[in-house]
Amino acid sequence: MRHRKQGRKLGLPSDQRLALLRGQVRQLFAYKGIITTQCRAKEVRRIAERLITLAKKSPTEEEILAARQAKQRAREAQNAAAEAEAQQVLARAVHARTVARRYLATHTPAWIPRLPRGTDENPSIGAAFNRLEPNRKAKITERARMRARIRSHQSSEDYISRLFKEIAPRFRDRPGGYTRIFRLPFRRGDASPMVKLELSTE
Repeated sequence: MRHRKQGRKLGLPSDQRLALLRGQVRQLFAYKGIITTQCRAKEVRRIAERLITLAKKSPTEEEILAARQAKQRAREAQNAAAEAEAQQVLARAVHARTVARRYLATHTPAWIPRLPRGTDENPSIGAAFNRLEPNRKAKITERARMRARIRSHQSSEDYISRLFKEIAPRFRDRPGGYTRIFRLPFRRGDASPMVKLELSTE
């Protein structure tokens, strides 16, 4: 009996399962809707709604700005009580973003240019890059710039900002039920029940 065993295994090891769910939560916040299997959608919904509730309860941008100004004024006036109160507001905001970053953080590795054949066994990247032909250098530089642009649109802070500045204010007065699931036709091949998970608009 699976008493007190929350969550679905999804047929994956824990690290792969968490990576899958985190990626789908990021895509849900980025595109406001995803198409996936029913079991995965129900797990993604649990995480997404908890993150939205966390963002709702955290201080807003206006409250953070007011707390910073109040802290500065209290420090100048040497008012320890007011400074501590402002610091608590800022600490709550930092804690909420730290918790959200556990699920929304992207781990894109830095792109390293491929070394040409025939180089020494362990050359430094800079020395190897300098030995390349000018045309090869230009191509590698352009590819690095393109990848940097792609990564800039998928950074962790973009997802954090979207959650706290766009999604949470939309549901400020809603007590729950931030997502909804629509059934789709079964997937061809394995007949898995497919659904569309999206953020509620009403």
